Amino acid sequence: IGYRRHLERNDIWTVTDARLMDTLQPSLHAAFRKRVLARNRLPLLWALYEVFKFGFWLGAVSQFVVSTPQVMTPFTLRFLIEWVQHVYPDGHDTRGSTPVAAGIGYVLGIAVLQMLQTFASSQFYYQGMLLSGQTRSVLIAMTFMTYATRPLVASRNRINIVTDQRVTLTQETLQSIRFAKYFGWEGFFQDRLGNIRASET
Repeated sequence: IGYRRHLERNDIWTVTDARLMDTLQPSLHAAFRKRVLARNRLPLLWALYEVFKFGFWLGAVSQFVVSTPQVMTPFTLRFLIEWVQHVYPDGHDTRGSTPVAAGIGYVLGIAVLQMLQTFASSQFYYQGMLLSGQTRSVLIAMTFMTYATRPLVASRNRINIVTDQRVTLTQETLQSIRFAKYFGWEGFFQDRLGNIRASET
């Protein structure tokens, strides 16, 4: 799409209103502020929990559902193997002393457990991915970003002074290039410019 035609608005998926930063960021900010004013311990962690409680618990329940078939499937398989061991000697018995329905039930039970485990596993990974993306986005959207960028802005302001000196010296050199060439001052200007550039970087 990018090289054949320009991206259009319909090319990008829209996010539901409940997942927009315009919705999540004020909720997290209000929950965080409430806990800071109440002097709670770990206010940011509990504010995140309050905002993303449903997704967190849905992922936790999904992981529990994933773990349960992991434990139950081997037991069900063991019962199936025991059933086969009992059925095999009775295979030629015309009376049918061992019911076939039990074996079919074990097989269907294992299949249902595997399907349930697969569905819950995909739901767990989806919720985890969604929760991590939303958490990262909402934290960036909050004012914590200003704390992270404050040192960068301060260092940029310090470098701007040196950059202005370098630009001024370059302009002076270019404006008086005739005198610099006539009196042989190229080395002087070059050394000064090199020193300023070194302090800038």
